[in-house]
Amino acid sequence: MFIYRFFIWKEGRIGEQLLALCERKARDGVQVLILVDRLGSSITKQVKTRVEQSGVVFAYTHSPKFPHWFYNANRRYHRKIAVIDQRAAYIGGFNVGDEYIGKDPKYGFWRDLHIRIEGTILDDIQQRFLDDWEGARAPKPNLTTTPSDKVGRRSSSYFIRKAKGLSTN
Repeated sequence: MFIYRFFIWKEGRIGEQLLALCERKARDGVQVLILVDRLGSSITKQVKTRVEQSGVVFAYTHSPKFPHWFYNANRRYHRKIAVIDQRAAYIGGFNVGDEYIGKDPKYGFWRDLHIRIEGTILDDIQQRFLDDWEGARAPKPNLTTTPSDKVGRRSSSYFIRKAKGLSTN
C-alpha cells in the first residue's frame, strides 16, 4: 500500500514522475491512495481521470463551501505524509512540485526537510492519514494489516538524508 497526503501537488516534472509511479504500482495490484488539498493542488481533471483509471484512489480534503467559505478555507491541513508499503513513512515540509526540488527558476534553490521514519510509530502516522481520508469522505481503503504487523514491535528509527529529485527505481 502507498498512501500520500500532501497540501500541494503540482503536475510538473516531479509531480508527473510520482503520478507515473503511483499508476504503475496500482496496475501491479498495490493499493495507492492520494489525498491532496483542493485549493493547494493543481491537478487537471484529465490527469486525475487517467490516474484513477489505473486504479489509484484520489481524494481532496476540506473543500471550502458557502456560506462558510472563509472558515473552511482556514481549516485546511498542511500535513505532508507518505507511507510506503506500511514499512516506512516520510513526513516533513516537502510538497510535490518542481519548486520544492529547486527546478523552478522562479523560486531558485529551495531548502526543506523530510524525514524517513520506520518502526511502530508508523501505526500513528498511518492513522493520522486515515483520519484525514475519512474526513474527506473518500472510499474506505482495504486494510488488512497495520504497519506494526509488518515491522514488528521494534522501536522507531529516524533517518535524515540529503536527496536530489525523485528516484522511481
